Formats: sequence, C-alpha cells, structure tokens
Amino acid sequence: MHRAHQFEGKWDGWKKGDFAKMKAYAQPIPEDQQDPAAEGADDDERRKREQEYRSCEETCGELSFAQFCNRLESTYAISNRQKRIESLLPTSSQLLVDGARQSPYPIVRLICPEIDTQRGLYQLKQKALGEIYRKLLSLEKTSKDAALLVNWRDPSKGGGGGRGGQATGAVSVLGDYALTVHQLLEQRIGHRPSSLTVAQVNAMLDRLVKCADAEERTKFFQTEVFPLSALEQKWLIRIILRDLKIGVGYQILLKFLHEDAEPCFSSTADLRKTCFALTRPAMLKSFGSSLQVGQPFTPMLAQGFKGMQGAGAGQLHKCEAAMKGKAFVMDIKLDGERMLCHVDKGGGGGGGSVRWFTRRANDYSHIYAPNLSELLLAQVGCERCILDGEMVAYEKFKPRSGNYFGDDGGGGGGAGRD
Repeated sequence: MHRAHQFEGKWDGWKKGDFAKMKAYAQPIPEDQQDPAAEGADDDERRKREQEYRSCEETCGELSFAQFCNRLESTYAISNRQKRIESLLPTSSQLLVDGARQSPYPIVRLICPEIDTQRGLYQLKQKALGEIYRKLLSLEKTSKDAALLVNWRDPSKGGGGGRGGQATGAVSVLGDYALTVHQLLEQRIGHRPSSLTVAQVNAMLDRLVKCADAEERTKFFQTEVFPLSALEQKWLIRIILRDLKIGVGYQILLKFLHEDAEPCFSSTADLRKTCFALTRPAMLKSFGSSLQVGQPFTPMLAQGFKGMQGAGAGQLHKCEAAMKGKAFVMDIKLDGERMLCHVDKGGGGGGGSVRWFTRRANDYSHIYAPNLSELLLAQVGCERCILDGEMVAYEKFKPRSGNYFGDDGGGGGGAGRD
C-alpha cells in the first residue's frame, strides 16, 4: 500500500487523463446537508432517509420497462451522444426543477449497472445464462441453437440439428451475447411487451441477487424473466452482464444530469445518494468535496507512463507542468489488486475498525480483514486514514501459488478490475 489520504485537512490527487491537480477538503458537512443514511446514523434516521429516497424516485420508477427498452433500442440510430442521453432521459430537465425534486436513480441504475453498488453480484455470466436458457427453451445439448449459446463469440463453431432435430435459423451475432439470445427468443415467444414498470424490474433484479445457487436462478428465470418479451429479455441480459453497449459512459451521463454529479459520485461511490443529491444542489456540492473514513469512494486513476525512452518520453512534461515546479517522487507501480483500506482506531478507546474496498467500491473486508486488520491498527500512526494502493503477496524463496488472504485466494478474482 503506497498512497495515503490523511484526514488532517486537504488531500491531493490526480485527475485521469490530463493530470489536472485537484484539491478536496475533508471538512464537516453542514447539518442541513448531511445524509442521515451515512455511517453512524441511527435506525430512525436511516428509515427517514429511505422514505425520502423512495418518495423522490416514484416518477422514474413508474416508467414502463417495455418503453424504456424501446428507448434503449432507439439509441442505435442516434449518432450524437448528447441526444442519445436525452432519448433515454427525455424528462430529466423536468425531474429536477423546483417543486418536482425527483431522482432519476431508478433509470440511471439500469443504464449504468456497473457502478450501482447498492445491488450485489448476480453470479451470472454468459456460460451460466446459456445453460439457463438452454433448459428453458428445451434445447438438446448437441443442437445448433444450444451451440450458439456456447459459441456466441465464434458462431462458426456451432453445429447440430436445432430444436427437435431441425435448425431454427438463428444466427449468432459475433461478440454480442444478448443479441444472440434475443434472436433465439424472437422465434419462440414473440414481441408482446410485459406490463412491468422500471421500479418492478429493479425489485426483480434485487430478488435475483438473493438467489443462492444455479437451480434457484433457473427457477427465477422461468417464473419472472421468461414471461417478458424477447426485446425486454435482451436488455435485461445486458443489465445483468453490466454492459449495455450504447456508447454512454457513466461519467458522461452524470455530467449531463449536473456538472457536480460526477465529482459527487467519485467522493461517495454511491449512485443512489448522488441521484438523490441532484434534487438538493447544496447537498450535491458538499458530497462532492468531502471524503469520510468508512465510506467508499472512487479513487483517481493515473495515466500510463511508458518510460524515458521512445513515445513515452514526451509525457514527463505533463507531470512537471501539473506540479508547477514543485518537487515530486516517482515510484515503480507494483501490479496487484487496487485496494482502499479505511482505518479508524475509534479515538483511542480500544477496538477500531478496518474496511477494505476495491476501486469500484466493492467491499472486500471479509477477504482481507481477518488476516490484516489487527496488524494495520497496530502499525498505522494516525487515528483515522485511508490507505490507497496495490495488494501484493511476496514470496522470498521460490515462486508458488497459495491462499494468502482468505477463502478467495487474495481478492476473490480480480479486485483490481472491480
């Protein structure tokens, strides 16, 4: 762990891409702008804020999911990115006017599922989804259509005789799993849209996260997902896989909603809180300029520097210009798992807590805390801080693999990408 954010005043960091200098202040949030749902709030405050959240999410939640899918489909015909976002959120300008105060969260969390930390992991990738749909569509394992679900990246590997011994004529679209499934479904279940709202689909996805195993997930798809139209299932699969393929990144979408929305999300790593703060601009600004120990945030990412020779040599001047003549240190980046460790000794009264988050705010405390938290509480020389760096396991004697940090073997498979 080689970087640290101290809560003694201000902290410095780097903005991705252009190395712009940024300063934020860890100052107390005014009482009228505080979020009672934050760490340390009592149960009554949390319930009150949950009611506030829900009341200002009703308008967006009432949108028909079928209509939302049609809007997503229409983005393919729109080349201008700004207009593409407007087609997805055509009423966004009316949502936030004085008196309305409506949060776009129910829709935004479906457009940007990769940053919605309120919802857990589905434990579903293309292979698991393919097995679910093979069973629901009653496909023989050797059929051509079943092969498409497996070989969606390379449809030339498909083969077999299709459903009931006859090929259906479905064609895999190279690299697009959801569209491959859509073509198989179109021939079987038609286009009749469901009556579900965006709010109901969000509740459905929350239930999917709670499914314990593959059998339970298959039953869930049979009863709750399969009745949806082919188009709706196509977009639901993309949401589950957390890649909508519409060319709209979350930074651009948040900036469209408000100039302070992206900084707010970077400081809180909480999409729901950010969307709620859109209804109260003063709160949006305070969240965007404050960090709290125990509350995950999105750390800044450095731009790659390839060295002193060749094409990378010209990049050094960017560092010098950003530092405005001040001295700075360059160190070798150790490639591991990017992790932010929140240390709070509890004011010297004993105990203390250490929480571990990935750069996308996933909580990995259950992996690292059992073996490392006690050591950190003893060694860190301040009461409260956030350590930001790479988790790396060293082997001094000989190369070998091993379980260093817990049941998931050092991060549960790619925290650096999370």
